[in-house]
Parts: sequence; C-alpha cells; structure tokens
Amino acid sequence: MTDLLPSWIVLGSALASLTYLIATGPDKKPATLVNRLLMAALCFIGGFLLSAMYSRVVEEATDPMIVAILVMIGTAGSTAIFHNIEKKQLANKSKD
Repeated sequence: MTDLLPSWIVLGSALASLTYLIATGPDKKPATLVNRLLMAALCFIGGFLLSAMYSRVVEEATDPMIVAILVMIGTAGSTAIFHNIEKKQLANKSKD
C-alpha cells in the first residue's frame, strides 16, 4: 500500500482541485463545468511543471514521494492563483 501512496497523492490533488473549482463556481451550467474541468486540468499541469523543474535540477533518481508532494503543492498553488485572479476580475466587473 505504501508503494501506491505517491499515486494516491497525485490523484487526490487533481480531484481536490477539480472539486474546489466546481464548488466555488458561479453556477452549475454545463459550460461552466467544462470550463472548471479545463482549468483544473491546467492547474494539474502546473503541479507537474513544478515537479519537473525539481527533477531537472536534481538530475538523479528522485524519491516518488517528493515528486508527488511537489505535484500536490504545484496544483494547490496554481488553483489558488487562478482563484485569486478570478476574484479580482469579478471585483473589477462589479465596479463597472
């Protein structure tokens, strides 16, 4: 079971990002859900990019747990950045 823990962490970060983005969405229309799904996928790719940068710098056999945690941190960070940008855009629209 401990061999699968990094995989579960990566899967959990993707599902947590998707769940959070859907829960904070303005409505539950199909177009919004597809938009949120695509944004969750892009945030997940952001997590992979952070992990890839680490693996590129270390250039050795890296521990899968470290890679999985970096994917989780990158995904959470990308999701938080997206959420902050979205809040600023909504605040600017309400001022107009």
